[in-house]
Amino acid sequence: MTSSYSLTRSLIVLHSISAFFALLVTCLAIGDGGTFSIMLGPIFGTLTIAYHIISLTLICTRDYYEQEAPLPFAFNAVAYFLSLGWLITFIVMAVMLATRVNGITVFAHRIPVVVGSTNPRKLQLLLDPLESALMLDLAIRATFHRQKAQRIGDQRAAWWDVENGGNWEPTGVASVKRSLGSHILVTRTVRIRCH
Repeated sequence: MTSSYSLTRSLIVLHSISAFFALLVTCLAIGDGGTFSIMLGPIFGTLTIAYHIISLTLICTRDYYEQEAPLPFAFNAVAYFLSLGWLITFIVMAVMLATRVNGITVFAHRIPVVVGSTNPRKLQLLLDPLESALMLDLAIRATFHRQKAQRIGDQRAAWWDVENGGNWEPTGVASVKRSLGSHILVTRTVRIRCH
């Protein structure tokens, strides 16, 4: 087993664990009407679950899994954004709990905060920083995976240039090319055998 293969497997495990916790937090947040987290819990929970479903679908496709190719850079950026979002949700919930707010006024409309059992709220308060840490760990690992794949691709490209004098772009490593001011993700598939 290569280290890249184990890194890909660890990313799959992290995606699965994070998706489970995001689903749990979303259910807990919906249970109190989302008012305890000012609707940030259900929003970030839904976004996180969608992110994990899309990421796992891409990672588990044959091309990504066999070639151990990294996901596009946008996936790393979204993971960092979601990590920050979960941290903000935790801070909002901690402030709400500390001040014991019984209602929120938004645009001259008063929204009552559901007062009920504190156990689901405490569990939400515990799981939000955990989800933030999981997303940050996932983003950092995905960034390292991407850098390693690019470094290996650069080494193979240099070898190809020395051996054959041609241009080569490594399989699975996408390059961004500009076309009319917009970014288009382009991947050329070139398979070679290294002896």
